[in-house]
Amino acid sequence: MSQGSLKLQVSLRFLVNQTEYLVFRSWSYRTKTPQVTFKLEKQINGDFQPFGEQKEAEINAIVEKVLGMNLKLLLKLFCFLKDNLMSSSKVKVLIDGRF
Repeated sequence: MSQGSLKLQVSLRFLVNQTEYLVFRSWSYRTKTPQVTFKLEKQINGDFQPFGEQKEAEINAIVEKVLGMNLKLLLKLFCFLKDNLMSSSKVKVLIDGRF
């Protein structure tokens, strides 16, 4: 997966009800234990600021609550949209859980 990289990172920026969020995760190689970083920020007055506890479980719970879906359903949505060039009726069916 890392193909020899010593540092990996991924971020997701999303907008819900006119509020923008940024989720960031990184992994750095360490000889004994890898260092994993989790960060969730919310845009307030134009600036991103830390939002909630900066721990994996808490960030996952907040993101699921804000989006109204769990990670498994979100990944299905991304794959579906990628494959089907977004039709609003198809997206509504997927989000309603009838995928």
